Amino acid sequence: MKKTLFFLLWAILFSFEGLKAQTMPVISTETDTVWYYIKFKNGGAVLQDMGDGAILMTQKATAGNKAQLWMVTGSANAYVITSQNGRSITFSSTASRFTTNAASSAKFKIIATTNGTYAPAWELQRAGQTTCMNQFGGAGSGRQLGEWDAADVNNPLEFVLPSSMGVLALAEAELTGTAPAPQSKLSLWYRTPATEWMTSALPIGDGQFGAMLFGGVRQDQIQLNEKTLWSGSKTSYGAYQNFGSLYITSEQIKAAQNYRRELDIENALAKVVFESDGVAYTREYFASNPDSAIIIRLTASQEGKITTDLQLLDGHTSAINYTTDGASFSGKLALVSYYARMAVKADGGVVSVNPKGGIHVEGANALLIVLRGGTNYDAKNMNYISNTAGLPTRVDRQVANALAKSYDELKAAHIADYKSLFDRVKFEIDGTTNTMPTNELIITYNVSFADMFLEQLYFNYGRYLMISCSRGVDQPSNLQGIWIHRNDPPWSRDIHSNINVQMNYWPAEPTNLSDLHKPFLNYIYNESQLHSQWK
Repeated sequence: MKKTLFFLLWAILFSFEGLKAQTMPVISTETDTVWYYIKFKNGGAVLQDMGDGAILMTQKATAGNKAQLWMVTGSANAYVITSQNGRSITFSSTASRFTTNAASSAKFKIIATTNGTYAPAWELQRAGQTTCMNQFGGAGSGRQLGEWDAADVNNPLEFVLPSSMGVLALAEAELTGTAPAPQSKLSLWYRTPATEWMTSALPIGDGQFGAMLFGGVRQDQIQLNEKTLWSGSKTSYGAYQNFGSLYITSEQIKAAQNYRRELDIENALAKVVFESDGVAYTREYFASNPDSAIIIRLTASQEGKITTDLQLLDGHTSAINYTTDGASFSGKLALVSYYARMAVKADGGVVSVNPKGGIHVEGANALLIVLRGGTNYDAKNMNYISNTAGLPTRVDRQVANALAKSYDELKAAHIADYKSLFDRVKFEIDGTTNTMPTNELIITYNVSFADMFLEQLYFNYGRYLMISCSRGVDQPSNLQGIWIHRNDPPWSRDIHSNINVQMNYWPAEPTNLSDLHKPFLNYIYNESQLHSQWK
């Protein structure tokens, strides 16, 4: 009850998006048309018209996509919902799914959800039915739309104006050519950007602060996490939270050749390379434990070719403060407070603040980005938090110290630190090569078991992940290490002690990573000896 009341108060007092969700969408007429994205609260995907007679689907929101923009017409309890492509939502009793049709339409009620997690929000109910539109089989992009009981977690949605959607995905550049394999054999690599967080984005982490990298050419998303950002308190359970995202947008690049996205797990370095209009572009990313920050560097083979926009998003919709030096945001959950800082340093070019939100970099030779997020969590304090007032100062200092160093210094310190752990064990299978992209390697392995390199890569990738998520604060890696992209994850993405967290640490001793056992062992000591609940 306390959790529900807190959520409602927070939504009413602090969330502008929450206030909008309580307002009915404007009903369009022949002379006054208002277009909306229809966005599900669970998973964040939007409705998309997939074609005449095709099943309605959820997809990631993209800018200016006519198939994702909808108007509402009609009157109460008999609303019609039509896409900019001219097709209305209807229902196929044969498929038991919603479809779109140019010649017919279903009539809908728009009812306020009673789901305690996602209220305030709406649900769509066909006139004469008791069930509501539902993301079939789970939440997120790529779901068919069926019907299920009212108040189900996969029902609540909101009508969002395009101007209020934040950073919208851009259509990707046209990719041609065939990129060669990366230099480092122990690499995960791909010839296309990631499209799904779970299956294809690449993780980096300094043990406590991490990111998932998508590697888009026109729009690159760096999704952020910090190990101690939880929504619970001493009296409410809560869940592990998404910290936010950085979007790097280069809208002017329409086509690219010889694209490669890679994660070198020998050196804990991620990279994206491609060519466009005769210019070779490189983006490098790493999460440095010595410098307590995520470092990103954009370079090009010709001077003055780095033109991009940077937009930072808080995972809990706090406002972003932009200057020509960088950006920051802060907020508070039930217990912990959080703060993030991004600093930018351009070599040449002009850096300005976009009045609509974001930082614009024009004509730079290179661009360095330093990112850090933190909370006021304190593992040993009886209230689990301390020094809230000093949180921004601490994070700002970490970012400033890193920014004061050259990129080469930051990179060298990071590699030396990482390899002091990773190089303790070597496992290699004779006769193996890394000549095909990792997604193709997995397919080939599952068909014929012919290339045993996947065994070698998998073993070393597990050690890479442990190094990347089990350092820093006395808090063990959770069900997904330190990486999550949503605020309502299954099983709360918690420290599951019925075998899961123990399994996380099974490799620590056999692979000579005893140092990384300490966050788990110290956590057990702190909870059992310093705090009262376990006693």
